[in-house]
Amino acid sequence: MNDSSTKQPESRTQAYHRSQSHRIVSGNAALSTVRPSFGDYHPDDRVSRPVAAQLCGPVSPRTLEDWARDGKGPPFQKLGTGRSARVVYRVGDLLDWLDAQTRASTTTDPEAA
Repeated sequence: MNDSSTKQPESRTQAYHRSQSHRIVSGNAALSTVRPSFGDYHPDDRVSRPVAAQLCGPVSPRTLEDWARDGKGPPFQKLGTGRSARVVYRVGDLLDWLDAQTRASTTTDPEAA
């Protein structure tokens, strides 16, 4: 049964998909010296760690690397095996992760509860 009163609010990624469904943009778009906008990417695009850091900024690629090692930060995909494997981030996962970082207070930690 589909009751509209219990319908979950649309996520940022879902709204973006709906509004940008006609666009096809490569995740390898050339970067200018200005921080790229999420609007330049489709949620299914994969971007490198440096691009992901710019999109999540102010975060360095090294911070994303540390978070990945420690099991923190946004989800990533590892393409290949060993030390030569390439790490990429799905733009939709970055959006979802950033939304999940919203806090009402600096003194409450959801992991500590």
